[in-house]
Amino acid sequence: MVVGTFLLWRYFELLFHRFTLVPAIQNETFFVRKAIWTALEPNLG
Repeated sequence: MVVGTFLLWRYFELLFHRFTLVPAIQNETFFVRKAIWTALEPNLG
């Protein structure tokens, strides 16, 4: 019973992380690009 609950929890945890990790990475790259653009924009313009 305890092992089944534990495995179920791990399974949902993995599912949850798989669905939340991708948007997090996309957000991070977006913010990094935005920060770089904000830093470079005065020099370009």
